[in-house]
Amino acid sequence: PWTLEIVVLQSIRIYVGMPIGKICFWKNFGEPDVYTGRYSNSKTMLYSLLTRNNP
Repeated sequence: PWTLEIVVLQSIRIYVGMPIGKICFWKNFGEPDVYTGRYSNSKTMLYSLLTRNNP
């Protein structure tokens, strides 16, 4: 069984049977690439590094 938690920024009313989302799964093919980006080797949560190395 799966559990999906949904969090909203403001109150919203939903009713029984009302569609609230969609989730899709795909079968992966090939070999995975090793991640080598800014967050490599991170052991904890980090602030965004989006502006690092940018003028």
